[in-house]
Amino acid sequence: MKYILGNYEFNEVQATFSQQPVRISGSLVRLTVLTHNVKCKLRADTQSALDAMIADAIAALSGPGGDSGLYLDDGTPTQHVILNANTLDGIKLISGPNFTQGAGAEYSLFRTLEFTLEAKIKNNDLNLVQFQESVSVVGGTRPTAWLLPADGSQPIGQRLVKTPYIVTQSGSAESYENSFIFPFPLISDPDDMQQAVSAPESAAGGLGTWKYQWNYKMSTALLGGVPRPNIRNL
Repeated sequence: MKYILGNYEFNEVQATFSQQPVRISGSLVRLTVLTHNVKCKLRADTQSALDAMIADAIAALSGPGGDSGLYLDDGTPTQHVILNANTLDGIKLISGPNFTQGAGAEYSLFRTLEFTLEAKIKNNDLNLVQFQESVSVVGGTRPTAWLLPADGSQPIGQRLVKTPYIVTQSGSAESYENSFIFPFPLISDPDDMQQAVSAPESAAGGLGTWKYQWNYKMSTALLGGVPRPNIRNL
């Protein structure tokens, strides 16, 4: 068995693999964090060749990398291979390279190397991470004006024309892909319409998260009831 990171092969490998689901809304799995703990031996015929091999291994772990995981000796990938393109923000080195062994023939003809890689894999069936919308309504009242008669009698209340309803529809969403469709205004021909999109902060080697915000203001003289905000299933 061998562990391959990008184009670099680590041999004489001992590796452990773990995965931790990340949930939202109680039970919905949004993504999975995969962790590879790898321990291997670098071997060479001379100390200088071994030192050069160590430098190459460090460079491989420090580079942008690529697909990473455990392969059979003939190059067949096992079930423990992470495809870099399927990760949220690439395969990351979170520990190492570590050289914790110093006994025996260490650094004479071989060197023990340890490192840990981590990657976040999103659920391919779920692109929408977050969606929330709210609606508020003000107006629609008939204020009273008070008239003061010239003869000094009691003020007279007079109901004025009913004020228009002002409806505000606002919300936010977050998606793994730039395919989110903004909700339509609940009332046609809005007075003011604002939509904003923020690109992912980091999308190295995989998918990023796009953020969306919207705010619509509408006015109408007639309103059968308070409009209900949109709901979208995650």
